[in-house]
Amino acid sequence: MNKRLSGKRLAFCFLCLLGFFPAFAGNLPGFALYRTHGVMWAHRKTMLPMEAPTKGWELNLSFFTGQGKLNWPAAWNYPRIGTCLTYLDLGKPDISGKVYAILPYVEFRLLKNPKHELNFRMGTGIGYLTKKWDLQNNLLNKAIGSHINGNMRIHFLYHLLWAEKYELSFSGGITHFSNGNFKMPNLGVNSVEFGVGLGFIPNKRPISEQVFRPDSLAKKERIDVRIASGTKVTGLVYSKRIFVVSLAGRYYPYSRDKYRLGGGLDLFYDPGYLYRDNPANVTEKQSLSNSFEGGGVLGAEILMGDLHFLIEGGMYFYSPAFNKGILFQRVGFKYQLNRKLSATACIKAHFTRADFFEWGIGYTFLR
Repeated sequence: MNKRLSGKRLAFCFLCLLGFFPAFAGNLPGFALYRTHGVMWAHRKTMLPMEAPTKGWELNLSFFTGQGKLNWPAAWNYPRIGTCLTYLDLGKPDISGKVYAILPYVEFRLLKNPKHELNFRMGTGIGYLTKKWDLQNNLLNKAIGSHINGNMRIHFLYHLLWAEKYELSFSGGITHFSNGNFKMPNLGVNSVEFGVGLGFIPNKRPISEQVFRPDSLAKKERIDVRIASGTKVTGLVYSKRIFVVSLAGRYYPYSRDKYRLGGGLDLFYDPGYLYRDNPANVTEKQSLSNSFEGGGVLGAEILMGDLHFLIEGGMYFYSPAFNKGILFQRVGFKYQLNRKLSATACIKAHFTRADFFEWGIGYTFLR
């Protein structure tokens, strides 16, 4: 049951990014095959038995947004969008195993001329890890508690057009897998890697690119109200599944065609504090005093058409124990269903430690 729920919820983020692709249905995609090498980075001492060289293959399918009908790419210098199929050997077959993943991405141009591009790629998707922690058979895997995991990646790429339709590429960056505390352990797997690839572009790079059409409503002040829920577990040995509800209010006084800046309040009902030691020995009942968290937030929305990338940082003004720390972060996606309604998929974290995935809906008041 848990695996099915986890897969569906992680798939929401993945399907949001797939919303890019219909606008490019009439254009031939480009293809690229990469060979990668790197290292499974043990970012905690308990993960040192997992540290090992990694190697893999990646098949990329991508579109040049200058060939499509979307308006937003002109504001971002016509990024590429695509999806990546990944096979990754984590170097320890009996502990870490292998990874099979699918990763939609956006690749922003930093520098370009007719034959050279330096790009920044970010993406998120779903990965299947063949090995996870197991009390009987795999105690050394202290990083992953489920087969299905979220997949996040940040890479820099250099593309060299060395023939009319062929491209030589070099990549470097980090790939991360975790389940957002849906099941413990959840320290996450990080592969720091470099790759070289050969690409084929049937339509060649586009020469004519459309002119950006500003949205008359994009610069209006706005207030967003969001309600979301998520689930997590509180421990590895004494495990208890917790359901969390959050309410967020945001005021965006500064908006442009590519981004918005603002801030507001986050309120959480998180009874996990009651069960953090031993769920079988709870002496208190759930109440606001032991389950409520509140914090102030500053953040930004990166606008890519109807799909927005959220980056937020906050500080608790109230917490039952402050054992998570005083600062928290949220990253994720918001998809505009229309001018007023939106759907969100985010992860709340405390720096390198995930708290939970949350899925919600929002309503916008324009001023």
